[in-house]
Amino acid sequence: MGQQASRAGRLLAWAGAALLIAAAPAAAGAAGSDVLRPDAKPVRSLLELRDDRLVRQHWDLSCGAAAIATLMTYQLGDPVSERQAALGMLRTGDVRLVRARLGFSLLDLKRFAASRGFAAAGYADLSLDELLAMAPAVAPIRVRGFGHFVVVRGRRGDRLLLGDPAFGNRTMSVEGFMRAWTSRIGFVVAPPNDPQPPNRMGAPPELFLLPSGPALRAADAALRAAGGAS
Repeated sequence: MGQQASRAGRLLAWAGAALLIAAAPAAAGAAGSDVLRPDAKPVRSLLELRDDRLVRQHWDLSCGAAAIATLMTYQLGDPVSERQAALGMLRTGDVRLVRARLGFSLLDLKRFAASRGFAAAGYADLSLDELLAMAPAVAPIRVRGFGHFVVVRGRRGDRLLLGDPAFGNRTMSVEGFMRAWTSRIGFVVAPPNDPQPPNRMGAPPELFLLPSGPALRAADAALRAAGGAS
């Protein structure tokens, strides 16, 4: 129990540090002045940053539904929930195949986009630069031996910003992403009359302050351990 409490304490310290880092730009801008600048931005919590312009998944096999819902909602301005996307793809797809594949396919995503009047396409043998030029784009990656869909939002230096339906927004090193992105496939959705719209989801600098995937998994594990000790 003492070890669990210690882990929980480290988690709180980690979360507090992350919040302080995220707040630093706003705090620095307000330093030396008792009046809030008109252009000052409110400080957002770590949870808000993790969910910024992202539809999260709530079922084991629904990362594809959450990924396409993210593009629809925040890139294309067509609000769609994870549930709506999943039900829509199940209506036009084969439930047995979804179960056998442990999730939806890019073809399922393409059909769903078409059902809502959008053009969608997958591109193979991409370089990282080509994928980033398409951002935001859905990329199939391998995570601990399993297939997973993430939304690639942008890059700063040697870090990529991923909209991960399972963990929230997170960063990954270019090297780590290239190891996971074995398919070299990128999937994009666009209005039929605008095949190359600008990246409306963006990759705000404050989101690059978020912890990496391993750090998020460690934090989640610590939370579960702390909960079990209570």
